[in-house]
Amino acid sequence: MSRNRLSLLVASAVLVVLVGSVVVLGLVDVAPPQETVEKTIPNDRFSR
Repeated sequence: MSRNRLSLLVASAVLVVLVGSVVVLGLVDVAPPQETVEKTIPNDRFSR
């Protein structure tokens, strides 16, 4: 019985990770990429 529960836990964890990654990818696709890059990385990094 414990092995069944473990496999169920692993399966649910994989499902959660898959759904989470899909949601994150969707959010990243919706957001404009240039703005996020400019906010996270300073401009002098690009000029060098």
